[in-house]
Amino acid sequence: MAEPPLVNGVRPTGSELVGRRRNAVGPHHLVLDRPGLGEALTTADAFLAGVSPRGVTLVERAARDAGVPLRRVEVAIGGVRDRHAPAAFARIALRFAPTGPTQEGAEALVGRHQDT
Repeated sequence: MAEPPLVNGVRPTGSELVGRRRNAVGPHHLVLDRPGLGEALTTADAFLAGVSPRGVTLVERAARDAGVPLRRVEVAIGGVRDRHAPAAFARIALRFAPTGPTQEGAEALVGRHQDT
């Protein structure tokens, strides 16, 4: 019998400030602002923050599976959006900085992530 899927949920609610959302994630709460409001993280920031840790996980797993020594890996992520259509990213770039493997080993680990 198949295992049940993992299910994640977030409950955003509006606030007294138009463009600000309070998001409930289990027992945690996160405030997100629309672009331009400027006080809290934006929805774009939250999206990029949600994507980039996956890159860290994939590189760590690839290093473990390949027996490549990896002390740590940092990922920098940046997104470009059109100012007049900010809901969509025109481009997202990730930069990996692994510490521990040789240059060849690091390229193999990151290349493995790019193929996923």
